[in-house]
Parts: sequence; structure tokens; C-alpha cells
Amino acid sequence: MHYSRQEFISKINQQELSMAFIGMSNIGKSYLSKILAMDKNFTRIDVDFEIQKQLGFKTMQEIANWLGFPWQDNYDDRARQYLDLEAKISLKQYANEKNNIVLDTTGSVVHLDSVAINNIKNRYLVIYLKARKDDLAILKKRYFTHPKPTIWGEYFQNSHNFDNKTRLMKDYPKLLMARERLYQDMADIIIPASNFKDCQTPEAILKQISDAL
Repeated sequence: MHYSRQEFISKINQQELSMAFIGMSNIGKSYLSKILAMDKNFTRIDVDFEIQKQLGFKTMQEIANWLGFPWQDNYDDRARQYLDLEAKISLKQYANEKNNIVLDTTGSVVHLDSVAINNIKNRYLVIYLKARKDDLAILKKRYFTHPKPTIWGEYFQNSHNFDNKTRLMKDYPKLLMARERLYQDMADIIIPASNFKDCQTPEAILKQISDAL
């Protein structure tokens, strides 16, 4: 959903704005959406948390353990279940939607089918928090230190030359690069995540977004 700067400000003032942050895991989506939710005129939808609730888990680690890795039994079935929940939660009609909405998506949102992605685009101003090249090594380290549930799609390839975890580490940069293209295709606007590094108030975040329109 595209807005001019004037339309964006008008939507905020009328409490009719719906926007979604997309981008790689650990890039700052949750941080920014939590700050926006400090403003009583914004309601935050935490998709990761809502998926956890739907599946009966209490922590990110539990859901990551449940989803598992691409070489494990039932991974494909659980990945489909995970994505089905992401689509359902993202497109649910919430009782408090007379407020501004900020959707904190998972890093895997771009693996939804085209119908779900188009429906999200028709409903939200989609903002891609773009990582710098320097960020990729940090994101990789964070992922392998504290794994999050991850949809790999076609970007993990079994190999007789490497054990599974070594293959995973080799393929993770490919997943990040592929996702970067998918995020760009899904986004209405693209803003470097580093632009928000000094933003500690809802007003500062909204100004960065408004300036990018």
C-alpha cells in the first residue's frame, strides 16, 4: 500500500494507519515496533509471539526446537504450518483496529505464497529494514548463537561432502541474499536499518518513515 507523505501523516492523525516492518531476523523490527507501541495510538501485533501462543509454546527457543532444521523429519510439514499461521495472524481482523497498527513480522514472511503476500501489501504500508553488508556477518553469528525458527525453502541443499550443520552455515548467507531480493519485491519503501539507530521515540521513527516517502 503506497502513501504520499501527506497521506501518511493524515492516516496517523486519523488513527487509520496500518504498517508492517519486514526484514531479516535480528535487524530491529521488534525494537522499533515496541517503541511505536509506547504511543497509545499504536497497537503492535507481534507475529512471532502470536505463533508461539497458537502452538502452545512460551519461548522462541521452544518454537525453534519444534520447527527444527531442513534435514529433520516433519520439517516441511511444520514449515507449512508455521507459514499458514503467519498468514492468518497477519491478516486477522483485530478488535482494536480503530487504532494505528504496526505489524512485527517474522523474518520468514517473504516465504508466504503470492496471494498472502499481495493481501498483506494491500492492507499494510510495508517497510523493509535493509541490512548493510557489514550487518550480514553479525546476523549470521546471532542466528547460530540463538537460533530462531527459520523457513529455508530451497536454500538449504543436502550434501554428502559436509555434515548438516556445516552445510547450514555455508547456505545461510545464500538464504540471506535470496531473502534480500524477496524483501525488496515485497516492500513499499526501503529504509536502511541503520537510519533508525538513534531513534528512541515514536516521533523519531515516524519521521524517518515519513522522510522516506
